[in-house]
Amino acid sequence: MRVVVINGSPSGENGITAQYVKYLEQRFAEHTLHFVEAARTIHRIERDAACLDAIVADMAAADAILWAYPVYVMLVPAQLKRFIELLFAHPGASALRGKITTSLSTSAHHYDHTTHDYMHGVCVDLGMIYVRGFSAGDQELLTDKGRHDLLGFARDFFLHASGEAPIDTDIPRVAWTAPRYAPLLPEATAKTSDKKIVVISDADDMAGNLQRMIDVFERSVTLPVDRIDLATLRMDGGCLGCLRCADDGRCGYKDDYAAAFARVMAADVVIYAGTVRDRYLSARMKMFTDRYFSNGHRPVLAGKLVGYIVSGPLGQLATLREVLEASIELGRCQRLAIVTDEALDEQVTTARLRGMARAVERWVEDPWYAPLTFRGWAAYKNFRDLVYDNKGFMTADHRYYQAHGLYDFPQKRLGWRLFNGVVRLLRRLPLVGRRIRRALMAGRTRAYQRVLASHAAR
Repeated sequence: MRVVVINGSPSGENGITAQYVKYLEQRFAEHTLHFVEAARTIHRIERDAACLDAIVADMAAADAILWAYPVYVMLVPAQLKRFIELLFAHPGASALRGKITTSLSTSAHHYDHTTHDYMHGVCVDLGMIYVRGFSAGDQELLTDKGRHDLLGFARDFFLHASGEAPIDTDIPRVAWTAPRYAPLLPEATAKTSDKKIVVISDADDMAGNLQRMIDVFERSVTLPVDRIDLATLRMDGGCLGCLRCADDGRCGYKDDYAAAFARVMAADVVIYAGTVRDRYLSARMKMFTDRYFSNGHRPVLAGKLVGYIVSGPLGQLATLREVLEASIELGRCQRLAIVTDEALDEQVTTARLRGMARAVERWVEDPWYAPLTFRGWAAYKNFRDLVYDNKGFMTADHRYYQAHGLYDFPQKRLGWRLFNGVVRLLRRLPLVGRRIRRALMAGRTRAYQRVLASHAAR
């Protein structure tokens, strides 16, 4: 059979992801795997309508379609995201209905599940039949087990493409008609605070819902607002994963991104304002956030208050909400709110935006931070180990992690290890073990009770 491989890696056939596909091509010589460089040639695809026509026709004629990509910031790279947007807008996309498709990704297993969930949703919305994808670690092809598991995945996929029905139930398609949000704008509030908000917006319609939501928020808050308009910001391309930034944090592009990011760093509050496009925000927003990788795995926005203003059906997009929530925790930021235009009553939306403004003002007067949930802790531990294992070339990350005490490996807690070792030995003695358990049950809240008692008279 003929399988079209949509290569979403900006590195093209020289990327790690492509090596996994080439291994399949080598081992399944009875099938033809045809590469389409959707990410590396995205600028040409955007400019040349005939080029996109040819790709869509190629996909429509294929027996199956394989999406192959590295994971960038919990999703596909911005270049592949842009290709997907173009695909949705193409009149020939209807010919993809009924095609068997799947995903093959490579990553450090950082939120790879959200990437695959996103691609599953995209394929369902295109009318394709999705087979559960394969999320490989960057180095798993170098191991016997990694190669064995990859071949098992591919055999199943080829069987499904040959006619064996996939066994997983599909997720629902998104059904959405945006309610019009056109409220009377409130009187502008005087900007009396010395703190600052930056709003990063992908709004491309000055009369659209998103722009009006931003206007209501800005008019309602006492902090000055600096808007970064991604529609006019010069960004020459998305992150290439080239790691030129690994030593000094400087991106290889010479465009306006660095100056815009400096404005983000100067703000106390960061608001991302975006419109949903094919189950995520725009490729333009994804390009901007992908370029954060010039800061490596360092939480350089830590301590800021972060919120989202979203135009679109967020209530139907659990994966998008997961990414937005996780992005806040991963950055060691405080969550503000996520406000959408889903309410049928525009007064409800306005009230939420004005409430968002009040919450900003309260927080900047007395900042506080919620503890990390599993989203943030798991990501942090993953990055901690990744940076430590690769400190030879992730040098800027390594210096940051050392300076900020982020190498908090449990084996470094020598006193705690010694205590646990003694307790483990004592618990082997039946009489002593029973006494330890009773003491633990009786005394586990003693420290908390002392805190309550010390604050009771305040």
